Amino acid sequence: MNIQPKYCVGLNGRPGNIEAILEQRGKDIYEVYAAAPPDICTSGRRGHIPVDMRELKRQVRLAHQYRVRYNVVMNGSCLGGIEFSNQFQKKMKDFIQYLDDIEADSTTIMNPFLVDIVRKTSKCIEIIVSSFAEVAEPVKLARFKTRGANRVVLHQNIYRNFEMLKTICHSTDLPLEIIPNQGCLNQCECFISHNNIVSHSSTAEDKEFMDMGNYNFPIQRCRTIRQKDPIEFLMSCFIRPEDLHMYEELGFTLFKFAGRRSSTEWMLNVLNAYILRRYEDNLFDLSSHVGDHGGFPGKIGNLPNNVLDGWFQFMGSNADHKRFYEKAKEFSQTRQIDTYFNNATTMGQ
Repeated sequence: MNIQPKYCVGLNGRPGNIEAILEQRGKDIYEVYAAAPPDICTSGRRGHIPVDMRELKRQVRLAHQYRVRYNVVMNGSCLGGIEFSNQFQKKMKDFIQYLDDIEADSTTIMNPFLVDIVRKTSKCIEIIVSSFAEVAEPVKLARFKTRGANRVVLHQNIYRNFEMLKTICHSTDLPLEIIPNQGCLNQCECFISHNNIVSHSSTAEDKEFMDMGNYNFPIQRCRTIRQKDPIEFLMSCFIRPEDLHMYEELGFTLFKFAGRRSSTEWMLNVLNAYILRRYEDNLFDLSSHVGDHGGFPGKIGNLPNNVLDGWFQFMGSNADHKRFYEKAKEFSQTRQIDTYFNNATTMGQ
């Protein structure tokens, strides 16, 4: 049986954003997602325009008019311990009841204790476990299912490990989701720290945010690493539109796109590329990490998408990191991929 893929795209809160996405691609997407109001809970991104309760209600109704589900994101990796306070728990229960009242469909969460609060408060809203929870093997997936999770976004470290992806798929009946257009370094040692920084920044007032210093340092570091060693991009979790079929063959049909702080035009460009399964221009246009959107100046290079034709045969190889690196190095030298990257010094350290 041929199951059609389903796509999920983020909202940036700007005027006309949800309308444009629904009008142009409503028939192709199954879900949109947006962060909860910042006075409610942390989330995994800063930079989008937050929605208030009234706007949230309007957007849910509008999405449903197009038969598109609405997901409210509360996937901050750190709540600073307030999740155990009576005050926070009451606020959260009131908010979940509000989501039930406006018929929001789901919420994305990383914190397992927050999962417990949501499930005890509502039997209707679906709980989606965030990729920040680092679900990369069956045992953790089973633990979240026991707590009441309804769907899981798999951690990007296993996007190149097809054997583990097969094992996880066969271990559960929960829907599993992957994010094709993220560009996290393979096995990045800064993943948790970066998530915590973003989590706290997502609800910080302007003064607090300024006191945090160089908030963009983790992303700048990743971009510099790729410019010094472009092989790191080949080994990253990024999946080209043309190669998405390989994941469908493994059993994946749910694809979520990162980049909710980017422009509406950028989001639609990404959607179009993956729906059509082809892109003729700079591959970095599609990445939520290395594009010129979201406040980062300039791309890290201009890599024509067709230069990576054939790289798909090496996907699913990172169970052996050393061997995977050697394959990537050989491919990179054959295609002269380093020539498409800008000088690393332009991004700083």
